[in-house]
Amino acid sequence: MEEKEQDILETLKSIGLTEGESKTYLALLSIGTSTVGPIVEKASVSSSKVYIILDKLIHKGLVGIVIKNGKKNYTAAQPEKIIDYLNEEQQKVERNKMLAKKILPELRLKKGSVSKLPIVELTKGRKGTEMFYDEVYANLKEGDEYIATSGTRISFKLQNYWFKQSEILAKMKIPQFLAYEYDVWHKKDPSAHKRKKRKNYFPKILDKKYKDLPTIITIGNYSVVSDLDDGGELFTLLIRNKNLTNALKRLLVVVRDSGNVPEGFEEKFKKNS
Repeated sequence: MEEKEQDILETLKSIGLTEGESKTYLALLSIGTSTVGPIVEKASVSSSKVYIILDKLIHKGLVGIVIKNGKKNYTAAQPEKIIDYLNEEQQKVERNKMLAKKILPELRLKKGSVSKLPIVELTKGRKGTEMFYDEVYANLKEGDEYIATSGTRISFKLQNYWFKQSEILAKMKIPQFLAYEYDVWHKKDPSAHKRKKRKNYFPKILDKKYKDLPTIITIGNYSVVSDLDDGGELFTLLIRNKNLTNALKRLLVVVRDSGNVPEGFEEKFKKNS
């Protein structure tokens, strides 16, 4: 398969078609109206599955049926129908979002209070990590403080995520006290971190000797610890325990106090002192 055709195939897959559906649709575009035999050969799909694939494409509006000489033939819809299909899928997503919002209160009740949840949970990957943060932010209250260390590995791994967090905290008027590894502060992309735009934000830069730190965040009665495993995969621990979180806060304060106020933030620290 040529590189350009492979790119088209991957794009079709990314918008929601399976590999078999993508190959079959492309085959029909190439050969025009056809019976099943040539489709199987051109698309390199299983003859036992081609009818299922064609049926799914018909339901998506991307393939039509034509009867020729008493035989069923298939034809690809105009490529513009892909946009119609995506619009319909978007409408389904919006409807499902509305339905999901209606049942959120009942789902929250079923999940139960924090006291019924395990003290420590482990997840892997970005989505699981963001799920942990969603829970933390859903339980924030006035008077909470955000104290954290920003380690190189996770800070760069999730560098487009932190500013969104900072905005949420600022809206809730929760002060953010952070200690950054030297390289995190000096080498991170300014368009991603947007530190000058952050509000209620008090960073410090650690000495170069403090390196290879995990990213640890404490807020309320929660602690979140993230790092990479030996294979380079993101993993995160969520700790729901007041005693351990308070102990980690005290430790993070000691680490942060050893840091220096970065240039341009001196006035913020004076106002907060």
